[in-house]
Amino acid sequence: MAEQIPAESVQSSHEEHPLLDLTELQRRQAAYDAEHWAHVPGDATIEHTLSHLAKLLGKLGTYVEATQHGKAPSREQIIGEVIPDLAIFAARLANSVEPDHIWSLSDLIDEREAELRKHFSRVTED
Repeated sequence: MAEQIPAESVQSSHEEHPLLDLTELQRRQAAYDAEHWAHVPGDATIEHTLSHLAKLLGKLGTYVEATQHGKAPSREQIIGEVIPDLAIFAARLANSVEPDHIWSLSDLIDEREAELRKHFSRVTED
């Protein structure tokens, strides 16, 4: 299993534990897909990615159902498969929407978080 890095040490230990930049994740995923993946970026890739995301939701659902029935399932599959696969599929989707463009996922996340903050601040005010 991957090494756990305490959240409070992420900034201070960047040299010790290099973190994958989101733009680099896209580049890395594009290179991996070009070498190992037969799908052409575009709608077919988006559809195929959707099927993999559905499988990830099933893994999360299995975990949640077990906890709802009073069991204490291992989080190993979530940590070892679900979390990295979500990052991989986010990069693959970004690369599929416009194959010749490297999106700034950081910017997209910032914009989305701003939209969500506005939405939820209105919800809590009502």
